[in-house]
Amino acid sequence: MSNFAINYKKCPYCGGTAEDPCNYTLCPVCEGDGRIEKYPNERDCPFCNGTGQDRWEFSPCRKCDGFGALDREPGRGPVNLFYIGGEKHYSDRRTVENILEEVTGNVLICDPYFGKNTLDLLCKIPNKCAVRFLLVRSQGVSEDDLRRYKQERPSFQFKLARQKDMHDRYIVDDRGLTILGHGLRDIGEKESFVVFLERSLIPTIIEDVSISFENRWGSATSVF
Repeated sequence: MSNFAINYKKCPYCGGTAEDPCNYTLCPVCEGDGRIEKYPNERDCPFCNGTGQDRWEFSPCRKCDGFGALDREPGRGPVNLFYIGGEKHYSDRRTVENILEEVTGNVLICDPYFGKNTLDLLCKIPNKCAVRFLLVRSQGVSEDDLRRYKQERPSFQFKLARQKDMHDRYIVDDRGLTILGHGLRDIGEKESFVVFLERSLIPTIIEDVSISFENRWGSATSVF
């Protein structure tokens, strides 16, 4: 059984017109689509009563960011497929943020190309998670940046792996395996997919992936 269906609803902020009701430019919430994804567990935002509009300012609700709902998290099944269109950067980023917020336990991340956007997205992973991140190349992030990051998130570790050892991008956590079609650094810049597979479906594969990660980790170099 797979959760491949995506349900949509009319954008509450623009009412489906695709225009910002305050200045008639492109709606910043649905980015001109007139609709947004509807999640099964979401509930109306009590701050804006589901309208998506701020009570006192002509802008999206500061509590729900204009989506009119809270707890906008994907309903998990054994298999989940997420489409990253590459044309709606804000919406694509929100999708990935929601995925990272659900990560649990001991987390292994393999993602060759690292950047400022990677660090920003990693902030969405819960603090209680112990994260090990393997990368090959960093762009726009210095050792001082990572040092400061680790001061705030001491449960994170970063290591540099050899180029030939790194191809795919994935996240392994206590729930299962998340396959990334595009690196976190540039997520939303191009069309891609994110696939989540529950651990119970592929226990042997996850074990093999974890062993491969540990071997790479053992031969990798600490970033600082």
